[in-house]
Amino acid sequence: MKILRKAGALQSHLSSNLSKLGASTTIIISSAPAPPKSDNPKKFDNDLKSYQKKLEHHIGQSHFYPSMQFNLKTISYGNKTLSAAYPTKVDVDAAVELMKRTGARNIIGAGSGAAIDLAKACHYKYLQEDGRNNGSQLILNPSTLGAALTATSRDCLYLCPEEEALIPIYANAADINLDATTVVVDEKAISIPNWVMSNNSIGLRGHKGNNATIVDSVLASLVIALDAAHSMGGDDELDDATKDRMRQSLHECVTSAMLCLNNMESSLSTADSTTLEPLIETNKELALTSVLNAGKLLSFGHDSSLTRRNISLALTSSLLPEYFPHGNWNTFTASLLPGICHAIEENRDIADAEENHLLLDIVSKITGRDKSDVSFSHLTEWMEKISKDGKGFIIPSLSSLADGAPDASELISKVEDNGAFLQSRDADVEYLQSLLVSSLNR
Repeated sequence: MKILRKAGALQSHLSSNLSKLGASTTIIISSAPAPPKSDNPKKFDNDLKSYQKKLEHHIGQSHFYPSMQFNLKTISYGNKTLSAAYPTKVDVDAAVELMKRTGARNIIGAGSGAAIDLAKACHYKYLQEDGRNNGSQLILNPSTLGAALTATSRDCLYLCPEEEALIPIYANAADINLDATTVVVDEKAISIPNWVMSNNSIGLRGHKGNNATIVDSVLASLVIALDAAHSMGGDDELDDATKDRMRQSLHECVTSAMLCLNNMESSLSTADSTTLEPLIETNKELALTSVLNAGKLLSFGHDSSLTRRNISLALTSSLLPEYFPHGNWNTFTASLLPGICHAIEENRDIADAEENHLLLDIVSKITGRDKSDVSFSHLTEWMEKISKDGKGFIIPSLSSLADGAPDASELISKVEDNGAFLQSRDADVEYLQSLLVSSLNR
């Protein structure tokens, strides 16, 4: 997988690959989150309106440049219709059928995470059914931080209404050559909500369409990084090259996340409507670096995975659609931060955490303590401090995203059933239980 991160990234990539792309039709798959329902459209939130407008502008450019500027033969799927948070199998089958009818081999996925997941699913399924790698190109052009995280993960998810779960489609099932995948990222084109949930700016997420804020996305990256280090850092079966790649992604993810959070927290207590948007724009580059690297750390826990399923994937796949409908993937994952901090401290024996130098290194970066002096209790202290004493951002509450008051035992059983159904390797049940109970009891 290649990542092209620059101004005008899509145009630059198209220009450099015209001969490959011009050989067949390109399908452009796009999506944007649906605006929240309102009984009074005249009172539609202006911040949300601005966010939606920028997102739609970026999607429009993703359709314009290939067809109008570079004269590529294109067809569209999902534009103005794919507004759900996740694609379904119906979407995958319909898009692949459209590709077959029109002879399309290349795919551009643009917009929110739904389009990115669908573009990957179509690419993998098309190549699997075709039985050969026929030079197809997959271009992922994310418009949001959540979509950027999705773009750099190897596999993808679709919603299965019958199972009320998110089902993965694995790249290895089609023997995918990831060199044919390019993630194009134009920092200025990434849409980030110009609001945060903070102690001096109280608001209801539902009024903002449940969109993940910059803080939500960065906190989600920390959860992914902590669990990746917990599951992989002490694994003697991993070769040195894999650990080196992971160490680099962990370093960039966590370092950028902490710089972003510290910048946000130091300024939010005095920020107002005129200074908040510039503050978010200033920290966009850091947030983007964090989520792009977090996506690389996601493990889906299947046969070819080197490690177990990342806890963020295990819980969102099993629980998010049915039990926690009031939050998106990033916000839900961010709400797990208190729980994972407690779970790591309370279950040190799992994965030989005390000997896990990679995890200790990440905890050192997060807490600001020297690695020789750091312990997992310091991680919990850091989390409790920013939760209770911070005057800036608010960590999302897991229980606030739920319908009613879900029972932790029922949730754990659901995760276990989901893991068995998908044949995924998951975290120890004690670690899982500790994480869920701590997150729900905040």
